[in-house]
Order: sequence, then structure tokens, then C-alpha cells
Amino acid sequence: MNNFSEQIFILIVSIFIFCGAVFAVNPVTISKTSASLLDDIAKGAVKNYTVRHTGLLLKMGTRIDDFVPLIKKYPLQEQRNILLEVLKSKDLVKSTETLVLKGRLKKGEIAEADLIRAIKSNKKVDEIIIGNKKNVKASTSTNGKSTEKDLIGKKEFEENFQITAEKEGKYIHDEKAVRGGGLKGTRRPDKISVDEKNETLTKIETKSPKEARNPLSWCGTYKNDYLKTCREKVKSYYGGCNRKSAWMIVIACQANCYRQSGFKNSNLKEKYKSYKKQTGLLVPKDQVDDILAVLGKQAKTVSYGDSVLFELSEETMEKLTSQFGVAKDLAGQCTPK
Repeated sequence: MNNFSEQIFILIVSIFIFCGAVFAVNPVTISKTSASLLDDIAKGAVKNYTVRHTGLLLKMGTRIDDFVPLIKKYPLQEQRNILLEVLKSKDLVKSTETLVLKGRLKKGEIAEADLIRAIKSNKKVDEIIIGNKKNVKASTSTNGKSTEKDLIGKKEFEENFQITAEKEGKYIHDEKAVRGGGLKGTRRPDKISVDEKNETLTKIETKSPKEARNPLSWCGTYKNDYLKTCREKVKSYYGGCNRKSAWMIVIACQANCYRQSGFKNSNLKEKYKSYKKQTGLLVPKDQVDDILAVLGKQAKTVSYGDSVLFELSEETMEKLTSQFGVAKDLAGQCTPK
């Protein structure tokens, strides 16, 4: 290859690399025609797809993250229709299986986030569900053989977070250092993280892998449940008990109730009085997509080893309180003693 040919070759390769980079960093935009095609898919308006329908589905299958903001604009049922059709286009689900998956979505056994993960990883939905069981530790029986794996509990999960956070300069306070709110004064966050560099104080609710394995349990009420009305309102908003309503109950009801708590120690209380306050939700990494499905871009995420902390500003928490109409339901139940 002579010098001129080499220069031409390098130029062509550079153009491809540049175009690829531009394509990757720019958010997807679709024409009016493509938008109409997406409407057809969402509403199940056509029995037999055209080449353009198929082409759009294939494009979504390779760039699903870019299309999620567009999909989220549709009603929940139509979001599911789109995601299931993308899975079908990738041969990850058969037509006969879609009704079964719709039933499982309705029952809350799987979530839209599971469908998105399946599309991204090019795996079947059930493979994703099994693969989500991270943060596990193997236990062994007395004969030395491996037995059922056990998910990490709250204590170990919080300890792992604290070790990582403190290495990064955060000060982590246990719930025992916190004066709770509510009628009995016991409603308080699991941890309080203080970032003195950025003058930020985060009141954190933690959900360990063991707790998060069955999020639908958070929909249930119990005797003297101080969050009963709040739970019911959130469930009603999301059409019943499902993963979306379950995680939002943790955020808009439970963690929301802890916002009024403060330090028992008067010196700490005074020291951090002027710090910016925010609410935190600490979860295993494999639960992130489910929470993003309900919060979107309303929270900042920070990774700490095998866990992720969702940080919500006071403005965001007020917005959620208003969205679900739970201010009066939490008043008196969550105010300090």
C-alpha cells in the first residue's frame, strides 16, 4: 500500500470513527413517520408490520436506552406493548408468550425494567430475573456441600456501604444517633451521611438484597400502620400493588416520613444546621432499573461498591408529596416529638 492509499484509508477510518462517536453521544430523534410507526406498535394498530415497522423495532433493539425517554411518554400498557414487540423482533419472546408476560407484568412478578434489561443484554426475561440475584453469599452445610445461596441482609449491606463511604470522606451516623419523628419518636432513617466538603446531609433509608427480593411486601398494611393511607394512595396511582408502587411507597411514604428527624446530640444538630438536606435511598445495584422506572431523572445516583445511593432533593420530595397528595396523611405521624 503506497503513501497515498494509506492516507485515504486513514481518512475513511477516521470518518467512520467520528460519525460513530457523534451518533453515540447525541440522543435519538425520530421523524414524524417514525413517530407514527411507534404509535402503531404501542397501540397494536396493525396486524402485519411493514418493513418500516420492523426496521424501527430492530433499531430500538440495538439502542433501547436512547428510546426509553420516548417510550415513557406512552401510557403504561402501551409502554409494555412496545417493549414486548422489541423483544419479539429480537426473537427473545414468542408471540404465544406475550400474553403470559403481560399477566406477570400486571401481577408485579416482573417489571418494565426487566424487559429493558432483557433487550439490552439480548437475553430472555427469565434469564434476567435469575441473573438479578446478585449480592449473594454461598452458605455450606455441615458436609461441606454447597446449599441454597443466601442474600445479604441489612446489617452486612449497611456495613459494606459505610466502609466505602467513609473511605470517600463521608461521615456515617447510625440511626441510634437520630431523634425520630412521629407520635412515638421512633420514625428515623437507617443512616445519616454527612458530606462536610459539600455541606450536605442525607437521611438514608436502606433496602438490602434480602429485603428487596420481595418488594411487593411493602404494599401491605398492618395493625396501627401509620403509613396505611399513604400506601393506598400510591398503589391507587400505579393501578395496584406492583414494583413501581412498592418502590414509590418506600420513597414517598417511608423515607418521606424520616425527613423531619434530626440528631439527638445538640452539638451535631447545631454543626449541621445550615447544611443542605436531602433524602437518600440505598439499594443493591440490581434494583436500580426498577427505581429509575419510577423516578426517572428526579434523583442523582452515586455508587458505593455493590450498592447505589439515590439522592433526592427537598424540592423533589415536596413534588412527590404533592403528586400523591399525602402531606396531610404524613403530618402528625412524621413530625418530631
